[in-house]
Amino acid sequence: MSKSKWSYLDSQILENLNTDLDYNGIARFLLKSDKGGHSNPDVKALGEYIRRNEKRLTDAHEGFYEATNQVDIPITSARNMWIKTQNKEGLNFSVLAKNPFFEEEENKQIT
Repeated sequence: MSKSKWSYLDSQILENLNTDLDYNGIARFLLKSDKGGHSNPDVKALGEYIRRNEKRLTDAHEGFYEATNQVDIPITSARNMWIKTQNKEGLNFSVLAKNPFFEEEENKQIT
């Protein structure tokens, strides 16, 4: 399966899913467009991409998404996180997980 032309925006889409913006609003924001989907085919296409991929984006990295959202930091700012849990038998587990959305400061796009 080939990547969508919009997949490079996945981390920014994920950051904006918990805002008051709808799919086309997120698309307009990310594309810096003042025209909606009816006037701008790219906004319409990106809005559709967001709608179709919202579950994949949030489910694939739900732990990172929720953790960064709870502490109100952008998902691209956390290099890695400790995931701590306890199983049914009461055993504690701790796993260091690398964040696939992390961006080095020099690689971040200025928005």
